[in-house]
Amino acid sequence: MGDKGWNVRVFSDREVEPQGVTADQAQVYQGDIDACSAEYTAAHPPPAITADFARSMYQQELVTMKCLQELGIQVDLPPSEQTYIDEYLRQKYSSWSAYAHVAQNGKLSFAEVEKKCPQATFTGSE
Repeated sequence: MGDKGWNVRVFSDREVEPQGVTADQAQVYQGDIDACSAEYTAAHPPPAITADFARSMYQQELVTMKCLQELGIQVDLPPSEQTYIDEYLRQKYSSWSAYAHVAQNGKLSFAEVEKKCPQATFTGSE
């Protein structure tokens, strides 16, 4: 996005946050982010969703859950591993996330929490 003149903050290999985009620029920015996303996804397709992949994501979520709890952040109880895997295979994601209440924690910013307790990622599973 920098090559198109946009200042963005990069959170992960698939997430960016625009910095200083005005309302007048929003439509152009969205077009550029859509094009960039399509190009990136074509070059770096996400991994195949398999039971092993979902199991890896679940294990990462449990590590993140423990870390968040140690910071005093509320985390809903996770589903069973099999329920998580079944849902992930059916929907390509799980409705349970250790990060569900991070934004409402009232103690640390999202960036501070993510630095201390990284979210589960696609890259750590294969």
